[in-house]
Amino acid sequence: MNCMNTGAIIQTIIAIIAVLFGYPNLGNVFILVMAPFVLFMLIKQDARYLPALMLHCASDTSIMYLVFFVMMIVCITKTNVLFANKHTRFLMVLLLLTLPLYLVVTYQKMFLDGLTWQGALGYSTFYLSFWAFMYCYLLADTFNKGIVKHLLLSLLIVYLVCRIPAFHHPYRLVSMIVFLGIVYGAFFIFHKKDILFGSIVTIVSLVMFFMRSLTFTELLTPVFALIVFFLWNKNKSNMAQRSVSLLPYIIVIIVMIYGVNTIDTVNIGFAELDISSGWEAITNAAKFKFYGDRVIFWSAAWDQLITLKPLLPMHDIPNITAYSISGNVMDDVSFGAHNAPLQLLRIFGFIMGGLLIVCYIFCNMLASKILVQTNVDPSLIPLFTIVFANMILVFWGGTASMLPNYALFTFGLLGVAYGLVECSKSQ
Repeated sequence: MNCMNTGAIIQTIIAIIAVLFGYPNLGNVFILVMAPFVLFMLIKQDARYLPALMLHCASDTSIMYLVFFVMMIVCITKTNVLFANKHTRFLMVLLLLTLPLYLVVTYQKMFLDGLTWQGALGYSTFYLSFWAFMYCYLLADTFNKGIVKHLLLSLLIVYLVCRIPAFHHPYRLVSMIVFLGIVYGAFFIFHKKDILFGSIVTIVSLVMFFMRSLTFTELLTPVFALIVFFLWNKNKSNMAQRSVSLLPYIIVIIVMIYGVNTIDTVNIGFAELDISSGWEAITNAAKFKFYGDRVIFWSAAWDQLITLKPLLPMHDIPNITAYSISGNVMDDVSFGAHNAPLQLLRIFGFIMGGLLIVCYIFCNMLASKILVQTNVDPSLIPLFTIVFANMILVFWGGTASMLPNYALFTFGLLGVAYGLVECSKSQ
């Protein structure tokens, strides 16, 4: 399939209207109206519907739970296909083994902790996001560069329209157009393809990039992705692949351990990131960001885990209490560990959390193989370098990659990448 069909384009237009206007303003009735559209796209199992599904999930409403539950059900019905590959078989076994514990966590939150069903699903929803990898792996044979263009244009339209205050802004997903545009700009420059399309996306992306107040994750995502892209483009594909496979996760874990063990020895003040003030300002802000905005929560989460030793999910695990670098107490920190592995361990316990950490890293390792495949369309590579970079950076500094309003971009596209690897072997 070399182009988008009319049905997929119409579905994306519906999704754009829904995420910008319908979901924020029309409530549960609108969600019920959209449910048949979403179910149709999921059951079709066609990658051309991924841009529309990503936008529906970006609404951050209960429609995203429908998306991931149906993905899980589809994957279970396709167990024979997924078991045919030893790597997806391994992931399926881990996800099926942890499914009962996921149900236990959801039950605990609803009936023991008194949360609403939305609150219970929101608390334990990280598990569901891993199914996006499996579902999108099944769609890889229908994925092509036409879908990438479709996704870029869709995100660009939403990004520009949501600059108008009256419209909803699905922040996490549509912000990626800025970074995608930058990396695709490099691709178009070096490969001299689709210059007009690439110029429009790149110029808009660069303007938006320098107009933004950037977090370190947002600053480093395109930088990291560009490094991976340049390595791949210079025929250093093995080095590119290693830079986004197991090695960076080992480095991240070592950095986490170092930070937790040295936080008591640092004495720094607040420093805001300002890339226009020179390198020293950036390094000071980075040091504060590392210790003052991340390690204090990692340390608190780790101390809690050591104290409680939750082998299985605990329904009454308290919010963490963190201490700022100046010694001030931050009670009842509700957003958790600010770190993917630690938060998985807090929510699901050492057994299930540990297995999901393995799944997280293994998904990235499998998908990274696309960088060493010689018969994959090169115009897809910039998209995947952004995903790899974002997955790794968020692993140590947050949990956004596992949120269902964003996981189709992260885990979903990793699944597509690995599916393309397997498809290329049969060509």
